[in-house]
Amino acid sequence: MSEATKGRTALTTMAISICIALSATGCKVQVGSNVEPGAMAATGAETWVIDGKTYSIRSTYYLVLHPGEQLQYTIEYLISDPHLLDGLNDERAAQIAMPLMKHAWKQRLFERSAVTSATSGALKPSLIGVAITYREGVRSRGFRVQRSIDQIAGQN
Repeated sequence: MSEATKGRTALTTMAISICIALSATGCKVQVGSNVEPGAMAATGAETWVIDGKTYSIRSTYYLVLHPGEQLQYTIEYLISDPHLLDGLNDERAAQIAMPLMKHAWKQRLFERSAVTSATSGALKPSLIGVAITYREGVRSRGFRVQRSIDQIAGQN
């Protein structure tokens, strides 16, 4: 584990601990320019190379989905061609996102940090999601897709 990863893990753990200490039922952590209830930042911008293809990752984070407090490891994938979003549906988005999902599964990236709920204790990721996003200045648009970790594992 690199020093940068250790630092991010420590920072994430500290943010989670503060939320628990304040007896919050959920946390609201800013991730990039978006604020989502239950989002826990795991990393910043990265470049992933998978099977020779380069992917621009804006961030990865955990998202607590309600009801039931399902934990999703989310990858924000930045695309450079806005036309990729034209007519995008769940099936096509899953095809685009699957290399990223498989990479996160194979590398166990979804296990980088521990997330603890103030109401139900330790949460284990059960989903991996990808936000396929096009950004132009401060504006962005995109499509979100998710699959269970079991579905992703079954693809290998």
